[in-house]
Amino acid sequence: MKQIELNSNEIAVIIKEITDKIKSGDQETIGSLEKITAKGEIVPLIILNDPRSINLHNLVIKLLSDTLKSSHYDLLPLDYSSLFFNKTKHIGYYLRHNLGYGDMKLIQKYGTVKELCHAFGVDDMQDGAAKHIVKGAVSVSANMLYSIMSKQIPKVADPEKNKISDVVKNARLPIAVLFTGINDIMYYLHANPYNLKQTYQNKPDMFKFAAERAEDPAVLDTIIHCHRENIEDLKALNPNTDIYVVGAYLFSRMEKEYEKPFKDFIEQYNVGLEKLCAETGATFIDSSILVKGKCNGPFQNFIGRKPPILITHQILEALTEKLSNTEVQEQRQLPPCSSYEYDDEGLYGIAAEIEANITRLEKMLQEERDKAKTAGKDAEKEPIVRTLESKIAEVNRELDVVYQAIAEREGIFAEETKESVKRK
Repeated sequence: MKQIELNSNEIAVIIKEITDKIKSGDQETIGSLEKITAKGEIVPLIILNDPRSINLHNLVIKLLSDTLKSSHYDLLPLDYSSLFFNKTKHIGYYLRHNLGYGDMKLIQKYGTVKELCHAFGVDDMQDGAAKHIVKGAVSVSANMLYSIMSKQIPKVADPEKNKISDVVKNARLPIAVLFTGINDIMYYLHANPYNLKQTYQNKPDMFKFAAERAEDPAVLDTIIHCHRENIEDLKALNPNTDIYVVGAYLFSRMEKEYEKPFKDFIEQYNVGLEKLCAETGATFIDSSILVKGKCNGPFQNFIGRKPPILITHQILEALTEKLSNTEVQEQRQLPPCSSYEYDDEGLYGIAAEIEANITRLEKMLQEERDKAKTAGKDAEKEPIVRTLESKIAEVNRELDVVYQAIAEREGIFAEETKESVKRK
């Protein structure tokens, strides 16, 4: 995969170009969009999957919205990313059950709280006054973080009317930006490639298990297949869907010897994504530009303004090139034709899928425990057993988030939600 090289002067030019487009609009792309849309027609702009940082996803959607706004068509920005529901499987949940945008906002809110509570170890604390105080403090912080992350997202007049599958299916030109990367990699490798030092030093058996998975081509194939399903589902919903897939990037250059299998995995992951995009008609957005543009590092990627500008620049260039193609314009003028089947269960359908996933994982866990017992091993020390236990805990947290969202939606107590879901 050819990586993008930028020097400081080139970055400055891009930043000025995007800044100018924000002020006056990207007239070339706007003009092309206006040619294939009727007056007042909705053009959805949907952000999916991993928000990546405090600033990246929300500034990308704001920058795109500001540079593509027009009085001719109605640009509809919808943020379906989540700090907690941030993997390819979650996109499938939203599409299969036509999740409403209002309900997505609830998932984002409660997911942020759940993620921070888990990160600060609140779930592991003993019940009592201390846990109650700490959980309260973390929840306040989480809500502040959610507010910061949501601040730049353009407001939607009536979120309850916008359901993701209906919106994509009925639009002439839906635009979808899929942020991919670390969370799917963590899920399948069972390790965080950006925070390996602690695992390497304190959990050598788990590190070895993760490194072996990083060197197993089948693991990479599984992740790429999950992305393929998302892209194909969006295309089945509406063949005109214009999809941009943002590749994974490195927070650091990962130069230590023990980091090599994971660095190689991320690089091959991006190669696989680029190939997948070429096969499916999506557009690959190379985020190695963030490292080459010296935007890497936790502070720059979480707070800095350069990363979203550099990503937005690539998306706009690709969109402009596509829309200037006569054949593409003619295709986009055709009415959308959907072959994707979905229901209208929303949060209830997602809860049912998560319940089924928990049952599946618990069965796998019991099988692995039985294998270890037959082999005369201590099951609780086996990396695969510990990994499955961790996954089951994570999926149960997902279910809690959906229950909380349903509880607020239905105006009932959270502890009553499980029975409500079963009755539904």
